[in-house]
Amino acid sequence: MLRECLLRKGPQRIGEILVQRGWLTQEDVDYALSLQKDAGTRRVGEIFLGLGWLTPGQLSRAIAEQFQLEFLDPDVLTNGWTLLRELYSWKCKNLRILPLRDPEQRVFLVISELTEPQKLHLESDELVDLSRIQFAVTTATFQMQVFNEHQAWDEPEEPTSKEPICYPTPPSWLRTLQDPIEDSSEQLPVEALQALGLDGSRVPHSPKEQASVARTAVQTSLQSVPPSLLALSLERLLSSIGALWGRSATELQRSARILIQRGSRLRIEVSRPVLVPEQIVLQKGPVRKRVLGATTFSPFQIQVTIPWFSVDESSLEASWPKNWPPKDLVDSLDPLLTELCLIIPSLKTSENSIRWLGRDTLARRRLNRHTMVSMGLSLEDSRIDDKQELWSALLARARRLEANRVARGDWTKWKVVHDDTLDICPGGILGLASLILDQEPERVAGSLQVDVTEGPAFSLEIVRSAGGPTTADCGHSGITLRVVLPAAATTPPNR
Repeated sequence: MLRECLLRKGPQRIGEILVQRGWLTQEDVDYALSLQKDAGTRRVGEIFLGLGWLTPGQLSRAIAEQFQLEFLDPDVLTNGWTLLRELYSWKCKNLRILPLRDPEQRVFLVISELTEPQKLHLESDELVDLSRIQFAVTTATFQMQVFNEHQAWDEPEEPTSKEPICYPTPPSWLRTLQDPIEDSSEQLPVEALQALGLDGSRVPHSPKEQASVARTAVQTSLQSVPPSLLALSLERLLSSIGALWGRSATELQRSARILIQRGSRLRIEVSRPVLVPEQIVLQKGPVRKRVLGATTFSPFQIQVTIPWFSVDESSLEASWPKNWPPKDLVDSLDPLLTELCLIIPSLKTSENSIRWLGRDTLARRRLNRHTMVSMGLSLEDSRIDDKQELWSALLARARRLEANRVARGDWTKWKVVHDDTLDICPGGILGLASLILDQEPERVAGSLQVDVTEGPAFSLEIVRSAGGPTTADCGHSGITLRVVLPAAATTPPNR
């Protein structure tokens, strides 16, 4: 059993301690107790915090005094405290038990309150030798920031994509056909003929004639590729696809399953399969009833076909939106993060980590409110691990905001290009095209030809006509954006 001497309440109630310290009056305590009686199981400390009568630090100090434990003040905690990984698991966050080691190698189990599930866990865990462990109290905010820093999500997650994403190697037959000197006497492989659309009766019999026709098809295919796609880095490709939802390349890889293959032109297909809900059996007395559970969606499935001729070469960051990053945000963001962060460097996973922000915390809401006031956009609850990811996520949302503004300026043209079932709006598609073509939305929106047809699933292609421009600086009058939308998605959105 859990030794009572470790976590035994003192003779005073929490209200008495707060009155004795001068933080509350007896009338305040009596009023909160009356509210507690009406609220049922709600803790009186939570009521004090909700009324704004106490700070989290004051409440934690009172709890430490009540249980006769040491109080760990985040403001004066010295560097050198570390997470005790031998005792750490995702259950610790749910139970609010934080195992730490101080600079003197003493082991502490740090709590912000004592609950019955905590007691049961400590009593049943054979790995915890309570005789060698001290208990301490800290603020719930500090405790949660450490939990979020070392495990940002409630439970371990399988990565969306286990294999690293990379460009596939171009087919070997393509190099042969691109070499004007190479004159092969061997028959072209079947996959080459199929890829070039030369299967069936159109295939010449002699290898030499085949090679001649195939070279012409390769040259035609190359001419249909916009120049900006010939040197297309993987990072820019992923950033462009993420523009559909205003997400960075890193966010996209965390939330979608991405498959990249080679083909004659750029094609992006997006789907989000619906998971069949499980049947749940409800029984009340002799009556049994089968009902369906909640319908959920699997992660986005994105199949990308990149041109055979595209090479993964780094390119300069797109130059829009202008005046990025905003100077006011540059000056204010780091001081805000410093103010919000309560944990010391030795408890962080890296110097620039901001995992401690979590996804649904007061600090995250402060950050979202700050970016909303400054830029008119929010990071919502998206996972952000470090400062570089933070700026990338802000840039992705700023680009979508800019693309939406431009699309509204030519709404007659862009209003039908959307798929509400996939959360894809006209500005998202314009943003993707602008990043792919490496030009600002204002230049792309007016000159880009948009063809919309109905089909079984969402897809888009970007192609250049035979008479189109031969360089990226010649505008986009010869480039067409072909969008296939499901029938249900072609109704103009209410915007």
